[in-house]
Amino acid sequence: MDSIKYTTNNAILGLLLEQQELEEVKQEVGLVSNGGEYETHAGKFFTTADFLTLRDKATVGLGSTNFTGLVAKKYDGLNDGQLVFDADGYARVGDEGSLQMIATRENTPMPNGIAYYDETSRSFKTKAESSLSVENAAKLGGFSSSNYARTDVDETFTKGVTVEEDLNVKKAINLSNDAGDSYGVLKNDAGKLLWQGEDVYTALNANKSN
Repeated sequence: MDSIKYTTNNAILGLLLEQQELEEVKQEVGLVSNGGEYETHAGKFFTTADFLTLRDKATVGLGSTNFTGLVAKKYDGLNDGQLVFDADGYARVGDEGSLQMIATRENTPMPNGIAYYDETSRSFKTKAESSLSVENAAKLGGFSSSNYARTDVDETFTKGVTVEEDLNVKKAINLSNDAGDSYGVLKNDAGKLLWQGEDVYTALNANKSN
């Protein structure tokens, strides 16, 4: 009986030592029990593998508001930074709650090309500037900008001009024919309205008296 008891005690002791070694290993690698699961709490993590696998054995996709990826706790002392993927495969980066989508580009962009977003590939591609569609770039209100008057050069109007309110003329109005021959000049001269050099107000009053 004593021999059997001795053997039993050795078996129990062996189990206890094995359990102690396991606990020491757990502490060494930072393995912490969290309910029915274990978490690894370690200052550094090294691996020779090329990939870190997240959501191993997952059977369903992410929800529309869920992400998977890496979290950097309080990187600035306050915010938690994230580098994550959503259910559509888009990568996002930023603070938790205010993530921004990461823009990608084609593998071989055109040197000095103009970037544009391609919805089919979900990435930025490039085109030569001359190939871009700029149909309305030289238009104002849908009309060619050449149809609009400029204030820095002399302009010629080939159509009638209608002024529904006041027309302010600081210098003169020159009436001429198609050849450019002047019929007369209506001029503002220091507050006097002159037609061909004659005071229009004086002339009108003279005609009125007659």
